[in-house]
Amino acid sequence: MKQIFTALKCRAEACVNTNFKRTVHLIFISLLLMLTEVYAAGFNQNVNIDVKNVPVKDVLNQLTKQTGYNFICDAEVIKSTKMITLHASNTALIKVLNQCFASLPVDILFDNEHTVVIRHKEKTTVKEASAAIGITGKVKDAQGISLPGVSVLIKGTTTGTVTDANGGFSVRVPDTKSVLVFSFIGFITQEIAVNNQTTVNVTLVESAKSLNEVVVVGYGQQSRATVTSAITKVEGKNIANQPVSTPGEALAGLAPGVQVQSDQGAKPGAAPTIRVRGVSSLSSSNDPLYVVDGYPLETAANFNLINPNDIESLEVLKDAASAAIYGSRAANGVVLVTTKRGKAGKTVFSVSAYTGL
Repeated sequence: MKQIFTALKCRAEACVNTNFKRTVHLIFISLLLMLTEVYAAGFNQNVNIDVKNVPVKDVLNQLTKQTGYNFICDAEVIKSTKMITLHASNTALIKVLNQCFASLPVDILFDNEHTVVIRHKEKTTVKEASAAIGITGKVKDAQGISLPGVSVLIKGTTTGTVTDANGGFSVRVPDTKSVLVFSFIGFITQEIAVNNQTTVNVTLVESAKSLNEVVVVGYGQQSRATVTSAITKVEGKNIANQPVSTPGEALAGLAPGVQVQSDQGAKPGAAPTIRVRGVSSLSSSNDPLYVVDGYPLETAANFNLINPNDIESLEVLKDAASAAIYGSRAANGVVLVTTKRGKAGKTVFSVSAYTGL
C-alpha cells in the first residue's frame, strides 16, 4: 500500500512574523553582550607603562594614548600625589590606577563615554552621640519636707522636669559640665553643677522677702504668702522717683495688666486713661474704682489730684475675689491708695526738684 506524504505549506504572513521576531531577539542579545564587554573592558583593559619619578599628569597622558580614555582628576588629588615610579606590563587599567593613587583615599569612576573620574572620597562624618548622664535626686525645704512641683531645668536649655509627689526627680544631662536650675514659688532659685555626680539632693531656702510682704486688700492687710487673689503692689518710692505730675502717669509700666494711656488730643497735663485688664463695657464707664485710705472716690478725676509724693503704696485688685467687697462698682478693678503717715523717730526732710529747658 502506498503512502503519499504531502508537505504542508505555512502561511506566508505567519512565517514572516516568526522570522522577524527571531531576528529582533538575536539583535537585542548581541547588543547586550557587546555593551557588557565594552563596559567590562574599561576595567580590565590591559596597558603597558614604565615610568620613574614622573608627575601623575604624565602617567595619565600615557594611559590616555593607550586606552583612549579621558581622565578627569581633582586638582587637590594631583597636588597631593607624589612622584610616581611604576613598571607594569599587560596589567589591567584599574590596577594601574590603584597603584598610582595608593597613598590617597580616592574614588575611581568609569562611565560608558570613555571617561574616568578620579576624586577624593567623600568623608562621611558621623557625630558620636555623647553618652547622656542620668541624674536623680530629691528636693526638700529647710524642715526636710519634700517639695512636689519644683522645676528642674538644664541651664541654657528648655529641657527639664518637675519633682513628683515625693520631691524626687530624674533628668538626663548631656555632659558633666551641665548645670541644673531648681526653682519654686516662694523659694530662692538654686543652680548646682553636675560635675561627676549622679545623685543631686537639694534643699531650697524660703524667700522671706516675697513671703513676708504685706499687701492691702479690700478688708484689711494680709501677708503675700496667704493671698491667692490677683493683686499687684507698687511701692511709693517707685512712684515718687518718676518726673510726673499725676499718680496715674507714674503707674504706667509698673503694674502688669494695667494699661495707662494718654488721651489723644487732650490738653497738656490732662489725666491719663487707666484700664485694668482691658475694656469690659461698650456703653458704661470702664474706669476702675479708686479707694484712698479706705474711702472710695466719687470720680476717677479725683485720683489724679493726689500728690505722687504722698503715696505710700498702690495696690491694684484685678480679679472678682479681691474686689468682691466693693460690689458692682469694682467691676473694672480697684485701685487702693495708701498715703504716707507719720512714723516714730527722728524728723526727716526730703527735697526733690526737676529742671528743664
